[in-house]
Amino acid sequence: MGTGATAENLWTVRECAAYLRMSTSWVYKQVEQNAIPFAKLGHALRFHPQRVREYADTLGGPSAKIIPLRRP
Repeated sequence: MGTGATAENLWTVRECAAYLRMSTSWVYKQVEQNAIPFAKLGHALRFHPQRVREYADTLGGPSAKIIPLRRP
């Protein structure tokens, strides 16, 4: 995590799944396949938001667009 990420600004599996609009089980499968960038902190999986955004840009080809969820 040499990009200045701290534990406070890393996403959980649920936050990553919500951003990608996928299920948490899909995220876990991507982790198992080393398809999505992640970090392990002890037993916990965490995701650097910028790396997930870059990963999302590669999904679905040039016409795919990821729109982040707005939180109330």
